[in-house]
Amino acid sequence: MKTILFFRHAKSNLPGVGGDRARTLNARGRHDASHMGRLLLEQDLVPDLIMCSTANRAKETALIAAQHCGCERDIEFHEDIYESSPEKLINILSSTDDQHTRVMIVGHNPDLEDIIQDITGVAIRMSTANIAQVTMTIDSWREMNSGEHGRLARVWQPADNPS
Repeated sequence: MKTILFFRHAKSNLPGVGGDRARTLNARGRHDASHMGRLLLEQDLVPDLIMCSTANRAKETALIAAQHCGCERDIEFHEDIYESSPEKLINILSSTDDQHTRVMIVGHNPDLEDIIQDITGVAIRMSTANIAQVTMTIDSWREMNSGEHGRLARVWQPADNPS
C-alpha cells in the first residue's frame, strides 16, 4: 500500500518580473504553508519523499511545509511537475524508489485535480494550500498507471483547521 499527498501550492503574488514561474508566496500563502505543514505532523502524515514543481511558489510552499512538519529529507524538484499532466505525474511516481511509502507532490492546478480524478475516479476542487490524501492499492510504485486504483481518503484546506 502506498500513499500520495497532493499539495497545491499556497496563495501567491500576481505575476510580475520573471513571469508565472517567478511568482512568490504572499503573506497568506506563507501562513497557510506553515499551517498545513503542522497539520501533516498532527495527522502523522509526514512524507518520506517530497517532489515539487520548479515554480518559485511551489518551492516556497514545499520548503515551509517541510520545515513545519519536521520532514528533514531533501526535496526533489521536477521540471515535469510544472505544467504537467496525469501521464507525466504517473511517470514520476512510477520511477519512485519503493523504500518511500508516503510521497508528497507539491504542484499546480489543473494538474493535481486531473491526476486525482484519473487515479480515484473522484472529481475534487483543489484550492490553494489544499492537501489531498490518496491511498493506492499497489505494493510498488512501478505499478502506477492511469486508471482508478486509488482511494481519496481525505482533503484538507487551511480553513478546516484554523491556527
